[in-house]
Order: sequence, then structure tokens, then C-alpha cells
Amino acid sequence: MADERPQDNGHQDPDSRRVRRNAPSGGAERRGNGGSRRAKQMLIWVILFLLSMVLVKFFSQNRTEELQISYSSFRQHLANGNIRSVVISEKTLSGEFVNGAQTRSSNGQEKVEYRFKAVIPFEDAELIREMEKQGVE
Repeated sequence: MADERPQDNGHQDPDSRRVRRNAPSGGAERRGNGGSRRAKQMLIWVILFLLSMVLVKFFSQNRTEELQISYSSFRQHLANGNIRSVVISEKTLSGEFVNGAQTRSSNGQEKVEYRFKAVIPFEDAELIREMEKQGVE
């Protein structure tokens, strides 16, 4: 009886050699989809970066600035009861006014500042006692 298996004579069946011409080859089309995906990811990162910059700008504008005042001006505000709280750090005083201090902005508008900073030019033994007397935190 003859063997019914196809014989391999070095030739393939013509049906197995048929190439599907409409099927994606995986070359250019696959790279195109990857490029599109990469562009979408890049766009998302750019949007996130811009959004973070907008948030930083927004919150930095809402932060109150500290008014730089002289030590003698600080002492006047202290004597007038206009100092709410003070933090002493080395030779620097940072704090808050009770009623604020009138200033002019760079464009000429009047505004009220509630935070201040001053440099202590010398050792002042009376400073702590005076702040306690005025009820400064």
C-alpha cells in the first residue's frame, strides 16, 4: 500500500506559498502606530508640565510677600502694639502685623502688608522683654 503522506520533493504546496498582500507586514504600519502612541504620551507630558507651571504661578501669586522694614521701624510698630507675632532666627525677625502696614507697590498703588522681615543690627537685651510686655506671640 502506498504511503498517503505528501512527499517532500523540495517543493512546497502552492497554497502554502501564497502571500497575503493586504495583511500588515509589521514594518512601517507598526512603526506608525508606535509613533502615534509616542506622540500621545508626549502630548500628555507636555499638558501635565504646563498645568503644573500654571499651578505654581497661581500659588506663588497668592502668597503674601514680606515687607522689609528697618529695626527702628520694627521697634515703632512694637511700641504701637502693631506686632502680632515674631520668629527670631539668628539676626532676623520675621512676623505679622496686627493691622498691617501701608506701602506703595512698584506701580504706585497703595497696599497693606501683613508680614514683615527685619534685621537685628545689634544685641538688644530689652527686645524679648518688650515683646512679652506687648503680648507678642
